[in-house]
Amino acid sequence: MGGEYRVGLIIPLQEEYEAVEEVFTRLGDFKAGGHSYYRFQAPGADVKIVAMISFDMGLPSTAEAAQRLIGEFGVSLLAVIGIAGALDDDLKYGDVVVAQEVQAYANTGKAVPSADGEGIDVRTGVAAWRPSAELVDFIRNFRNRDGTRHRHREWRDAARRRMLDAGADPGGDGPDYVVGTLASGDIVSASEKFKEFLLSKSHKYTAVEMEAAGAALAAYRHGDTDLLVVRGISDRAGSDKGERDRQLDREGRPKWRRHATRNAAELLAALLGSPDFPWKERPPQAEPPPQAHPRTTSLLVAPVVLPGVPLSAGQGHAQQSPSASSADEPDADQHIEAERTTPHSGHHLPHPYEPPVRRPARRARFDHDGHDTDDHDHDADDDGW
Repeated sequence: MGGEYRVGLIIPLQEEYEAVEEVFTRLGDFKAGGHSYYRFQAPGADVKIVAMISFDMGLPSTAEAAQRLIGEFGVSLLAVIGIAGALDDDLKYGDVVVAQEVQAYANTGKAVPSADGEGIDVRTGVAAWRPSAELVDFIRNFRNRDGTRHRHREWRDAARRRMLDAGADPGGDGPDYVVGTLASGDIVSASEKFKEFLLSKSHKYTAVEMEAAGAALAAYRHGDTDLLVVRGISDRAGSDKGERDRQLDREGRPKWRRHATRNAAELLAALLGSPDFPWKERPPQAEPPPQAHPRTTSLLVAPVVLPGVPLSAGQGHAQQSPSASSADEPDADQHIEAERTTPHSGHHLPHPYEPPVRRPARRARFDHDGHDTDDHDHDADDDGW
């Protein structure tokens, strides 16, 4: 099925699916691998979309859906639609946040004694992912460029009319969209203290939600898949969240959740339908190399990364990559990639889309019994590898 669909759309909940069905052209549904999928087309454009409903909030379910959409259908763009809570006081109900960066605000944690010795403090690290620079540039300039500014104006005017007609006044001249950083995690934010905690980790956070980081990790692992996260603002992530969620519009439907999701869906349609949308095409996968004969007597072994660790046949290495960031402190920007090894030998296996490792290597030689016959010193090289 690879190549039929350009977009893999992740829809967390049923109410968000209903907004998508109101905006996009539904082409049907089907089952594959025991899972249900929905086919859509962007209005006014030949853009085929395969969608999956998670029916659950949180990062694990979204990561699983993202892996299926990429692996089963080879989509070049992962999109996530839904609602979010505002962390930026300038945002209004019904505004839409498009992510220029997604941060998992509780990627790792460390429990330490509290200052008074009576409890514990949990310090969490951050992992961050970004869409391609071309996609971020396109979104930032969507309202300004000659080829797309009319699309922005039409989206904004239609959203405002619909909200006012339903008794959901967005305030000011809203709604509009902003490009910002999303805080993503498995916690529903309905507390002022939790908002303070999030903003203490990064002043850049625009909104908080519960799915984007799962999709972002999957897109990162498949380095040629781009990421587009579009979230409508339905609350302020504080103690009034429950009250806001219960408010109904003139049609008896959840006032802010409904219109936030609808605004996000219509903006996503406007973006995808643009003739100059920066699609990131996936290259064809090469055939796997033939397996070496069991009696092969030559093997390339990459030096280990850590100084002072002996190098021997069967040892692998870790690799650092600037594509994803992780840190123990809130605003750290170091980028890491987890190592991948075979279950038995420990040899490093590059990701299928990972660039080749540019490191010196030595050739170790073995006799037929598997013993190293080389007199080469197996300690780490002088350059630290």
